[in-house]
Formats: sequence, structure tokens, C-alpha cells
Amino acid sequence: MEWLRANGYPNIRRADTIRSEVVSAALKALGRGRALRASQAPLGQAPLRQPPVSQPPVSHPPAARGEGGANLKMSFAELIDEHFAETGPQASGGRGTTGPALGSALGPAIETPEQRIAAALEQREAARRESDEWRVRYSRVRSERDDAMALNRTLEPLAAQSQKLTAEVERLRPELHQKSQLLRETHDERATLEHTCAELQASLSEVRDALRSSEAREVEHRDLHEELGSTVQREMAWRTRALELERAAQAGSSLVLVLQRIGLIDPADQASLLRGVLSTRDGAVALMRALRPIDAEGLLRLFTERVTRVCVDPICNQVAEGNDCIVLRVDSERDCGVCLGSPDRRWFHRMVQECDRAGVRRLLIVGGTEACHEVLRVLGQTSRLDLRLVMANEECVPARVQGRVESCDVVVLFGPTLAPAEMTEMYAAAAQKERRVTASVPGGRSTVATLARSVCSRLTRSLLLATR
Repeated sequence: MEWLRANGYPNIRRADTIRSEVVSAALKALGRGRALRASQAPLGQAPLRQPPVSQPPVSHPPAARGEGGANLKMSFAELIDEHFAETGPQASGGRGTTGPALGSALGPAIETPEQRIAAALEQREAARRESDEWRVRYSRVRSERDDAMALNRTLEPLAAQSQKLTAEVERLRPELHQKSQLLRETHDERATLEHTCAELQASLSEVRDALRSSEAREVEHRDLHEELGSTVQREMAWRTRALELERAAQAGSSLVLVLQRIGLIDPADQASLLRGVLSTRDGAVALMRALRPIDAEGLLRLFTERVTRVCVDPICNQVAEGNDCIVLRVDSERDCGVCLGSPDRRWFHRMVQECDRAGVRRLLIVGGTEACHEVLRVLGQTSRLDLRLVMANEECVPARVQGRVESCDVVVLFGPTLAPAEMTEMYAAAAQKERRVTASVPGGRSTVATLARSVCSRLTRSLLLATR
């Protein structure tokens, strides 16, 4: 036990177990110790040998003797007993048997009471160990039997279920065979149909190619025919025009004289006739061909002053119609002569038109941002409106507020997020006192489009109320 404590087992007891390879190492080490003590005996003196004390037979597991597997174990008590059984009393010098050991070298062995007590204790210990081994074996066998019974109880429903599933499989086997055969037939039919579809697709592609080629030839023939017809028509038109010019030069007639000859004396009736002729493409082309000698300066002035390029926005169309302009439709808003692609510019012109219709000339705008005021200044330079702008951070003097409201036609108030509440309340009270129209700009956006939309809506409502 001291050797085991010195070699990595500091807390060993007699009832502890140890692996078989450690047992072999311990036995070898103890054997080498006995050989060393025998070699260190004095010269000329043989080592004392004592007859072995009768020991009870001890049943050792096969692992302790190197006959079993490497996983079997034995206790420290068995190891010590086996060591004492092999070495005899000489190896048990630490038990206080020095006197009897010396006497045994001179005569027959005499058992002492201590030896008999030790032998009895060892026999009882061996019996206890054997009983523990049988108890462990019994517990192991009983545990294995319980596990086997639990496994049988678990497998019984599985076996019944397995029998049911086997019967179900046998019952479904003919149906599976029938379904498999039907599936194979379906696969064969599908392969046949795919092959047929591929052939039809190839034939259809050839037909489509031929049709496209025929259509291309037909288009070429049609274009050639139309070009030939247009060439003939141009030739005939040129000849007719040459004859008409020759006759006009001889008669000295003009467009007004021609219109008067058909009974159109009033200029409004003449304009209606020309508008009707120009409403169709063919009529416009024929009229332009007939009017070869023209007044270039007059036409240029007409096109620049009366014709306006307008996008598809309805606000721009309303502005153009309100200004009595001839509308020329354009696709891009940037090419529009009213808005130039800017919603602020579009709604500003609409507000100017609505103010002209309502007889408003002066607008007092209270609040808003500096950017909005800058846009209003730029747009107001080319308009007939008189815009008076009041910043949100300006000091409110009652006399000044009263004077501004008296000299304007409409008061425009931005929301509370763009103008202080006390400022808007003061201007609103002054407008109500002077009976001026007040337009409120809702929301928190300070844009010219929002302002102009609010003014147009307010002026429209005021006009409707006034007419009623």
C-alpha cells in the first residue's frame, strides 16, 4: 500500500479496486524489492527463510493473474493477500513478526495467536469478498433478466404491429404491381407523345419561318406599290398645282377672295372654315400645298405668340386654354411651355390665372421658408400679381399688420409649423376685420405648389359663394 501511495494512489483503502495492469506492475515491483533485500544480505550469511504460513485459499479473478481481459479489476486487499501468500512471513515484516520469523529459520514453524487471528480475519475477509462477488453476480443477472423482460414487453406490440404491416404489405402487393404496370404504360405513352410533339414543333418552326419570309416579301411588295402610287400622286399633284398657280397668277386671286367667293364674308366664319380644314391631316396637307406664297413674318409671329407647347398635365392645359392659346401637344414635361417640368411653376401659373378671373391683384403671404420665398420672387417677376412676402421671424407690430392687410386682396397663412401661432392669429384677425379673403396652407410643406393649390381652392369657393 505504501508502494501504491508513492505511485499515484494517495487515498487507497483495502476495499478499493485497481486495474489488472496496475496489479501486475505492483507484483513485479514487490518481487524486485525482495530480490534486492536478498542480495543485500551480509556475506557468508544465507537469507533467513521461514516456512510459509498456512493461508486459506483465495480465489483471484483471472485479470489479477493475467488470464482475463484488461478491463477486470481486483481490490487492494486481494493484492496484499496474494503478495503475502507468495512471499510468506518474510514479506510481512511490518506486522510485528520479527521474532517468529527468526525462530522459524532454526526450527519448525509455530503458529502464534496473532497469526491465527490474522488467518481467521483473512478467511472471514475472503468469505465476505466471495459473498459480495456472488451478490454482484446475482444483481447483474437479475438486472439482465429485468432488462430482457422489459425488452420483451416492448417488443410484443412491435411484433404484433409488424405482423399487421406484413399482412398489409401482402394485401397491397397485387395493387402495387398493377399500379407499377399502369405507370410503365403511362411512361411509354408520354415518351411517344413527347416524340410526336417534338416532330410537330419542328414542323411548326419550319412553317413559321416560311410564313415570316412570305410576310416580309409581302411587306416589301406593299411598300414598293405604295411608293409607286405616292410617286404618281405627287407627279399629278405637282402638275395640278402648277396649273392652279398659273391660273392664280393670271387671275390675281388670294385666300380672302376665294373665301368671299364661297360666301364667307365674316372673319369668324372664315376662321371656323380654316380650323375645320386643318383638323384633318389630309385637309391640312392640301391647304399647305395650296398656300405656296405665304407671309413668313406673319406666320412666325403667329406661331410664337399664339401657339403654346403643352404637356399632358390637365393644369397646364387649363392654363393654355385660359390664355386663349393654340395648344401643341408634347410628350416630355421639360418641353412644356407652361411648367417646364416644375410643379411649382405649373401651379403658380394656375394661381395667376385664377387670381385674374377673381379680380385679385395683391397677395400677402405670411410665413414659409426662405427657399419658397425665393421661388415666388423669381416667378412673380413675369406675372401680373403683386406678391408681398412676410418672413416667419419678423416682428409683429399691430399697426404694420393692419396696414399690410388693408393694402392686399388675399391673405395667405402658412401652417403652425412654418409660422408662429401668434403671428397667424394676428393676421387672421386683421383680415377678418377688414373683410379680406384668407387662404390657409395646410400641412408642414413649404412649397409654391401647395400654396398655389390652396389659393386656387379658396378663390374658387369664394367665387361660387359670390355668384350664388
